Amino acid sequence: MTLVVGASYCGAVVASFVARELGVSVAFVNTDSGFMQYHRMYHPEPGQHVLIVDDLVCTGRDVSAIAAFLRSAGQEVAGISAWLSRVNLPAEQLLTLTPAPFQTYTPESCPLCSAGVPIVYSDIRE
Repeated sequence: MTLVVGASYCGAVVASFVARELGVSVAFVNTDSGFMQYHRMYHPEPGQHVLIVDDLVCTGRDVSAIAAFLRSAGQEVAGISAWLSRVNLPAEQLLTLTPAPFQTYTPESCPLCSAGVPIVYSDIRE
């Protein structure tokens, strides 16, 4: 690993500590401006061996977009690490600190969806 990357809005703190522990550089990706870009603080050279670090992977949409951005910028994505993930990421190597403390379902296998219970989002970012 030569570089740890975190999203500037959530994964920055965790990524910073992981990079410090590994003794490698850290970079951040901004995802809230409508397009991906490195944070102005540091633009790493292409060819780095990258670990993406986040706190929580909810849908996988953000970390997958970060991985795609890094690959398009010439980086080699080794994997993704998070405290917890609500989803599997079959296209990526994912390592979490703990398994999800709840059961997740695809829309096709969800018993509440089958029973017609509407989805209610409360106090979540995505």
